[in-house]
Amino acid sequence: MKTGMKKISLLCTTAEKEATLQKVGKYRSIHIDGSKEEYPVPREISSELEILEHIEKAIENALNKVGHQSKDPSLDVSFNPEAFKKKIDDIEKDIEELTDKMEDLKRHQKNLEPWGNIHWLKLGILNRFGVEVRFFTLPEKEFRVLEIPEGHIYTVNKDRGLIYFVVFEMGDRIQVDADEVHLQKKSLTAVLKEYEECQGAILEGWKSLARMEIFLRDLGRKRAGLLRNAQWHIASEKVEPVGDSGGIQYLTGWVPEKKLDKLRKKLDKDGFAYRISDPEIGDQVPILLKNNKYNSWFEDITKLYQLPNYREFDLTPFIGFFYPIFFAYCLGDAGYGIVLTILSLVGLRTIFKGNKAPGYLALVLGILTMFIGTVKSGTFFGISLLEAKNIPVLGYFERFVFITDDQDFMFNAFNVSLMVGLFQIILGVVISITRRAKFMSFGMALPQVGKLLIILSAVALFLGGNQDMAPFNQYTTPLTWILLSGVIIMIAFYDLSLPIGQRIGNGFLGVFFVFTGLLGDILSYIRLFALGVSSSILGLVVNQMASPMFEGSIIAIAGGVILLVIGHGLNFGIALLGSMIHPLRLTFVEFYNNAQFEGGGTEYEPFKN
Repeated sequence: MKTGMKKISLLCTTAEKEATLQKVGKYRSIHIDGSKEEYPVPREISSELEILEHIEKAIENALNKVGHQSKDPSLDVSFNPEAFKKKIDDIEKDIEELTDKMEDLKRHQKNLEPWGNIHWLKLGILNRFGVEVRFFTLPEKEFRVLEIPEGHIYTVNKDRGLIYFVVFEMGDRIQVDADEVHLQKKSLTAVLKEYEECQGAILEGWKSLARMEIFLRDLGRKRAGLLRNAQWHIASEKVEPVGDSGGIQYLTGWVPEKKLDKLRKKLDKDGFAYRISDPEIGDQVPILLKNNKYNSWFEDITKLYQLPNYREFDLTPFIGFFYPIFFAYCLGDAGYGIVLTILSLVGLRTIFKGNKAPGYLALVLGILTMFIGTVKSGTFFGISLLEAKNIPVLGYFERFVFITDDQDFMFNAFNVSLMVGLFQIILGVVISITRRAKFMSFGMALPQVGKLLIILSAVALFLGGNQDMAPFNQYTTPLTWILLSGVIIMIAFYDLSLPIGQRIGNGFLGVFFVFTGLLGDILSYIRLFALGVSSSILGLVVNQMASPMFEGSIIAIAGGVILLVIGHGLNFGIALLGSMIHPLRLTFVEFYNNAQFEGGGTEYEPFKN
């Protein structure tokens, strides 16, 4: 649901503009009209905000790598964003250069390892006496037939079919039919030591960044101040002159109806000239969602797509009803529901302490998965409850499985997924009818009435004719007339703003899309069944792979336990991801489309000092 809004217009003189904004900011209830695109943040403020964001990301990245560090006394200085950004840039540049150097050292290490720890100093002494040492590699088969004068060749190593050897030359150059290797004149020990030094320097760089954590609070205060300045600038730009004189100016904003009485008293006390009115068609009214505690947990899902505009319904309560059902139907395993419930309870005491809504949402999803995982097909960590009569406790829950996979049973898992989908589609059309009748006119709602008649009668005729369901067979004639009535209503009233000829043409196209779209929309809900089956089958496969191991030794049993944990863990993760995404797709595509959801709402943000 949405909170009702009232439009408020304040008058002030040019001289009183700043004082007016100060008072409006103290009220903390007026959303000033105008979009951020119309009134962008000044470049100097946005630049400072970018610097702060860069500093914060660098510190958080360092904390993720090395954790919290002890305080550095040398950092006990005032927070200067520009200076800190330069210091961070210098450290990050050093880390980047050291990382590149480590890559080079890694390559040198790889080249040197087959040759061992070469003493370049001794080779230098040989070179001064006229002995040159050259390094070569050659496949073992070719090495056997290599012709080198005796006493001039020495084999250093043999690795993976390659021979590493050196050739000693005094005076004349020896022709060697092999790949010559040019090594960096560093010993392997020196390279490894230098590599460790680079690692240490990089670690120290990250620690230096992490020690700047003490300035995150100052950074937050600085950002808050900049955002207030930005908000003040935007608000100031939104105060516009009345007429051409420029002496009188006005400010337009929005206030929730529940805050209106308190605001009136403050405005009257401060002697403002103001006018309060209802929203008009075309106004960009901000949106403040107003839902009960349960539905408020699903508001983040609503915002994930778009907020509703002021002249349509907030669909959050419907998301709160359908999304948990779809999620549980996709996850489809009571055991996984227990895991999700436990994780949610732990999260509510740890990571969700500050914002409990995601934790409660996950808890609802976990509890409903336990329920639907039991009644729908009945699986517990891949074990079928219908086949678990001899397993203690699990055998008891067999009696609660009433949505089976039996094809001859009308309410099997496949059919139920389609039924739930059809119900959501019909509900979406009903919502669109109600919305058009309330916010536009009853005439504008008639095309959707025709669509509803088409859907209901077409489904009933299909069930009666193709599925031979007796309750619908006897009403074939009236159902056909209802279908024709829906088609006629949709064609005749498709868009009352169009001329009759164009309206009828568009109406025929609309009817075509209803028939073709209905089939596609309903079949989309098969994914609920398919995802549930896939997670159950994968769980069963994990069990079948692990079960023979429990008949062996203790080590085999331990291996079986590990296989079960890892296998079900992976299956749970994959199923969880699919169970989150696909219900969102059904909500934002099929349901929103049939409810004719437009969106585009702007969130209510009262101006504050």
